[in-house]
Amino acid sequence: AANLLELAQQQTTRCDVRAYNTALSVCKASRKGWLAAAQFLEGLNKKELRPTVVSYGACMRTCERSTQWQRVFCLLQETGLHQIEIS
Repeated sequence: AANLLELAQQQTTRCDVRAYNTALSVCKASRKGWLAAAQFLEGLNKKELRPTVVSYGACMRTCERSTQWQRVFCLLQETGLHQIEIS
């Protein structure tokens, strides 16, 4: 997922939030995918794209799967700062 996203960016293809969300969703397949998920979420902010509830949910599920509970808690706090309602 990371390679495809990077390739798309190099080819001047504008990656939107959906592309990042797809990459975030793929990260949960790996136990250490939470690192990549955190980088993708950070990449959204760097590209001045607004993360969605799907973005945060995918990242939290990946962190939860890897037992990164502190990171999940931080992400929950971020959603409050960005006024994103998690159900």
